[in-house]
Amino acid sequence: MGSPVLARPPALVVTMGERAGGRVAGDRRGLEFHLRRLVRDYVAYYHDERLHDALKKETPTLRVVERRPSGTAKVVGMPRVGGLHHRYHWQTAA
Repeated sequence: MGSPVLARPPALVVTMGERAGGRVAGDRRGLEFHLRRLVRDYVAYYHDERLHDALKKETPTLRVVERRPSGTAKVVGMPRVGGLHHRYHWQTAA
C-alpha cells in the first residue's frame, strides 16, 4: 500500500520563506566568508608548499629542505587547507 502524499498549502510555504529570509542572507554571508578563507589558504599552500613538476619538484617560493636534526627526531604533519593537505617537518624529541 502506498502512503498518502502530504503537501503544504502555498500560503504556509511563503510565510516560512519570509521568516527564514534573514537567516538565509546571514548564511550566505557566512558561506562566502568560509569560501574566501578556503581559497586564500589554498592559494598560499599552492605557492608556498605544493611541489610543482614543471619546477623540478620545487615550490614557486623555493622552500628550504629540512635535514633530520638528530637520530631521535620524528616527522610531524601540520594540516593545511582545513586538513585536506599536510606540511611535514622534523620535530626533536623533548
